[in-house]
Amino acid sequence: MSKTPKPFQYRDKWRIQVTLKNGQRPFKDFVKHTDAVQWALNQITNANSEHEAQLGGPTQATLAQALMHYAQQYSVHKRGVDSEINRINHYLKGAGLHTLKAFTNEKGGCELRQQAPKAQPKGWKEHVEGCLEARKATYLAMDRLANKRCSAISTANIRALFTQMTTDGLSASTIQKEIALLKAMFNSAAREAWKGFDNPCTGVKLGKSERRFVYLTQAQQQAIELALAQCDNPYFWHLVIVAKETTMRLDTVMKMSWSLIDLENRIAMLPSKSGQRKYVLPLPVVEVLRIIPRHPSGKVFPMSKNAVQMAWKRVRARAGVPLLVDVNYLGRSATTILAGGSGE
Repeated sequence: MSKTPKPFQYRDKWRIQVTLKNGQRPFKDFVKHTDAVQWALNQITNANSEHEAQLGGPTQATLAQALMHYAQQYSVHKRGVDSEINRINHYLKGAGLHTLKAFTNEKGGCELRQQAPKAQPKGWKEHVEGCLEARKATYLAMDRLANKRCSAISTANIRALFTQMTTDGLSASTIQKEIALLKAMFNSAAREAWKGFDNPCTGVKLGKSERRFVYLTQAQQQAIELALAQCDNPYFWHLVIVAKETTMRLDTVMKMSWSLIDLENRIAMLPSKSGQRKYVLPLPVVEVLRIIPRHPSGKVFPMSKNAVQMAWKRVRARAGVPLLVDVNYLGRSATTILAGGSGE
């Protein structure tokens, strides 16, 4: 891979010369050092490829535009598409672009659609606004990066984001995922579209995050069960039981459909990364499914993900165990639940 050459002073200007794969060595003089660097990078990106650089190359594309392209080409194929799209949406909002949302299409595949801002339920809106205010400086740093040309983003800019996230108290795991997203996007661009582009995330070293566990006492488990019984939504506590007994993730449980469940043989067909997968249902789950009211939509749990998360937040508060993470991980163990990271 070609490296971007460095400008040198020549007759009171900055001269830069690039060597292209076709053997040509064009050069040009500039008044500004930064203009010389951008010109060289653009020459390498465009001339070393048989095709026009995507998004006009790193000297034209902003970080937000590059992340939107990455989401449509790469994130959409990942198992954790929802969480990655949520992170990307922070930058899209900062650049004034429509956010993205993942949907399951008619063929069972995943596709992304742009969505304009819409009114949110009061409880969820207050939760989001609280998170934004607590990490205001972090989101401002993301906004600034979102509007920068990719060629103008340096390792120092990425390091500044890392430092701000640490200062705002975000967990090591959350910071790792954020920087890893940017690093993966830049790597794919340099590998496939922007030849000669240097990844600004390469110099940022991340420490290892520690996984913390909360061991629930019998009293705490009883408190959770009591809090679940106080939920107004008749589907939620059934959902928690199914998640706990099957060890499925929340996304998988919420995709359960009556048309793909055979209670007599205790079998459920659910979507997976490689297609539909057969699950054998434990007896406690079968007993719960027999008493759940059938919804006209055909879904076993006709709730939005936001509604589930808000209900789980209220359960944690009532039970006095606010450190438990979201309901995604409830099923991993009957007595041990991962802690920390909720709401990040």
